[in-house]
Amino acid sequence: MQLVDFKYKGIRVRQSHKHLLSKVLGACFFVPFSIMTVWNLLQIWDFTDIYSIDFMSFLKQEGILFFVCLGFTLVVFGLFYPLMQRLWVAQKVCRMIYSSKMYQINDIEMPGMMTDKPKVKKEIAYFPRFYVKLKKGMLEITIQLDGSQFHATGVFEGLSGVLEQVFSLNLLEVEERNGFYTYRFLHDAEVFRLTIADVFPNGSTIPLMKHLHWDLNANPHALIVGGTGGGKSYFVNILIRAFALMGADLHIADPKNSDLADFKILFPDVQTDTDEILYMLEKAVKEMEKRYKDMKLHENYQTGQDYSVYDMKPYVVILDEFVAFQSLLTKKTDKDLFSMCVQQIILKGRQAGVILVLATQRPDAKFLKDGIRDQFGLRIALGQMSKEGYRMIFETTEQKLRAKKKRGRGYAFSLGDTLVQEFYSPLVPPKYDFIEELAKDLDVVPCAFSALDEKASTSVKVQSEPTGEQENTIDLGEEER
Repeated sequence: MQLVDFKYKGIRVRQSHKHLLSKVLGACFFVPFSIMTVWNLLQIWDFTDIYSIDFMSFLKQEGILFFVCLGFTLVVFGLFYPLMQRLWVAQKVCRMIYSSKMYQINDIEMPGMMTDKPKVKKEIAYFPRFYVKLKKGMLEITIQLDGSQFHATGVFEGLSGVLEQVFSLNLLEVEERNGFYTYRFLHDAEVFRLTIADVFPNGSTIPLMKHLHWDLNANPHALIVGGTGGGKSYFVNILIRAFALMGADLHIADPKNSDLADFKILFPDVQTDTDEILYMLEKAVKEMEKRYKDMKLHENYQTGQDYSVYDMKPYVVILDEFVAFQSLLTKKTDKDLFSMCVQQIILKGRQAGVILVLATQRPDAKFLKDGIRDQFGLRIALGQMSKEGYRMIFETTEQKLRAKKKRGRGYAFSLGDTLVQEFYSPLVPPKYDFIEELAKDLDVVPCAFSALDEKASTSVKVQSEPTGEQENTIDLGEEER
């Protein structure tokens, strides 16, 4: 137990702060206006002759003085804008306390002056301790847990939705420490936005925003959702760049044969054909099973250790427009194979370092069941989406997620977090060429793997032929493909 909490919590919201901002700005205007008015009167008024004052001249000077003081007030507002923001937030919180009646009033009887009937004076006996702090794009609202009826009934702990709507902000996290409850909001999430140059992996961790990082080992697999113009394709390209810089073993599937297919001049396994994509997924499952065997046979094997301990690289499979791809599968064996591969990778891939990234415009429940969707370590929705779309991705009904018309803006959720947070995809300069820039970063010739693309396409059947060795395979639709 700590007697005194020395952590600075911000401005204390008091019961007199209902009109705090107007009082401060009013003082900035009326104090100099009043002083200068009295000074003008002293300059032009002859006290020996009270009728000697020139009222027209006085009114002109007062008019000029009015606009001078108004300009002074606006200058003060601009120069001290961060402080004015804090005062405005304190005023809003104070009004919220009054509106929701989170205070207690005592009636005090006072003897009447001219009558025997006593007067009843209402006095606030209890006003909760709220603190507001704005810092580095975040708004913190801290409440002292004082054992009052509002604390006991859970009013203080249930203010997240109300505060989100009052300030039109998104709740980032909630913290309880030393008898205080703190709501932390992203006041300006765009302040934490990175550029593509900042997205440089550190081990298995990829920075996505200044306060948000994706650790492949802790939270494997990603679901990226975004409609047309939402920035989904750019974000997937950013992830491909990060995986390549990480040294991961990359496998890219683009069933629409669109932008991601262009990476075949950099990476050997970039597929667009349906059968080849299915084989890519099946091969990932075989690689996963092989890694588990290799780790078990390693001389330094230890229970609970993952692939990174045994000098293995992340094995990343990226499938763009997976909903459209799944719709193309007409054979039951192919559909079963796809579902089985996806399920096995998501459920078992973490420890073996086999990572699956799925991207789509809309995650329909019939294509991605709740049990599988909830296993994605990172879920990101970009662009404008409906409430139903957010619900299918994040399965949340408490937070008020708002779509805004801004490219690259959306929401993100990482396993282990309790809340969905506002997200901005890293900025990409105009006319940025992902292929050319990544080739420079990797120090390779952009067409180095162009010949391998044809080889990979024609070697699917050869690679699937039996070698005489026993290995774990998935037996669905192998012969038909």
